[in-house]
Amino acid sequence: MRRGAFRDAARRTWRWGNTTKWQGWRPHTEPGEVSATPEVVEIPGAGVRSVACGVHCSAIVDGEGVLYTFGTAKGNVLGHSGAGYPSETAPKAVPSAEQFTKVSLGSFHGAALNAQGHVFTWGWGGSFFGGMGGLGHGGDSADQPKRVERLAEMGEEIVDVQCGEQHTLALAASGTVYAWGKGEFGRLGMGDTADAPEPEEVEFFRESFGDSGKRIVGISAGAQWNAARDSDGLLYVWGRNDQGQLGLGEESMGDVYSSERYPRLIGMLAAENLKMHMHDCGSAHMIAIAKNGAVYSWGMRTWLEPRALTVPCGPPDAPYANSLDAVASVHSGSEYSFIRTETGLVYVVGRKSSGCLGEAGAKDAVVPRLLPPTLFGREKVLDLAAGKTRCLAVTDPSVLVATSDADAEQLEAQVKASDAPDRRVELVVAKNFD
Repeated sequence: MRRGAFRDAARRTWRWGNTTKWQGWRPHTEPGEVSATPEVVEIPGAGVRSVACGVHCSAIVDGEGVLYTFGTAKGNVLGHSGAGYPSETAPKAVPSAEQFTKVSLGSFHGAALNAQGHVFTWGWGGSFFGGMGGLGHGGDSADQPKRVERLAEMGEEIVDVQCGEQHTLALAASGTVYAWGKGEFGRLGMGDTADAPEPEEVEFFRESFGDSGKRIVGISAGAQWNAARDSDGLLYVWGRNDQGQLGLGEESMGDVYSSERYPRLIGMLAAENLKMHMHDCGSAHMIAIAKNGAVYSWGMRTWLEPRALTVPCGPPDAPYANSLDAVASVHSGSEYSFIRTETGLVYVVGRKSSGCLGEAGAKDAVVPRLLPPTLFGREKVLDLAAGKTRCLAVTDPSVLVATSDADAEQLEAQVKASDAPDRRVELVVAKNFD
């Protein structure tokens, strides 16, 4: 297939994560990240379209749609095929003629969308003792990206795909949600715990919305649970709830088997008329942006209902001190989350035990903490990916971020003296929540 040009070919990728050799009493056997602070990761292709981090590996889709993966290859989650399960410390291209636009990673499988809206999956397909995998190929494994034929036969254009631990979600342009893989804890939203070897529609949404015109516009998969956002901004959750990740309150979280088998509206948000603009599921917690600009999080047995991390945005000429203006995206990992602003700044919240807070020796971030722009060479951050113990960021090298007049003046002087005079400096406002 002829590869297409990518207009943002200058994009750069950075990697960091938990480099600890031991996690609790279990040895850290997978290839560790090169640093606890961001470092540039090189790929042969130009530009970056999509990045993803799973439990044991990471992935990058370059500007021409080529997929690169690296990390632990157990279950052939890297999609490189061949004998054995060779792990990769550096990105390696996955053999495929497809032009991919988006990638997602789970524990032992991956999924990607191509330019035509078809879903391709690879990795471990499941076993008698381990249960169904999330590939959607009828229980079969795949050592390279293989098209999910059931979705293709339906004629649906898929616009998003999300991998959980052993299940997968897909969102069609029509608003239809599909799920497949392991059904334990009701994570497929079908009302039971049965496995689904191929994609099946989550009929709850079609039956609930009827002819109202509402539809699902956003999906996200946690380890063993999920969340979906409708066109009105309401959030629906289902699956495991052992750590309060569903945000339904204390009465719905009893023990390790607590779960919801059908999608359920988060009552607190609906009661307070809080409409969500974006959301992302971590392993056992959620982070979401409300349409009023406030950021909420819950789960990890810390908060069992949505808790505000920031307040709504104030007037443009007088923003509130504890608000974040123009939040562009949120990203959840295992015990941490990132908040990215449209100005290219990144804030982190989470536990130091995650090893993913971006700075060596960082302490717990109970409230959003700014990651100094110097960590990314002062380049504007365009995208992020958060996994269990590994992270990726995508930056624009042509835009340098300054958080003070002195910084801006110094950067302007450096640009003029450099061999890249086309780079520009943007002065942005940074918030301190401590």
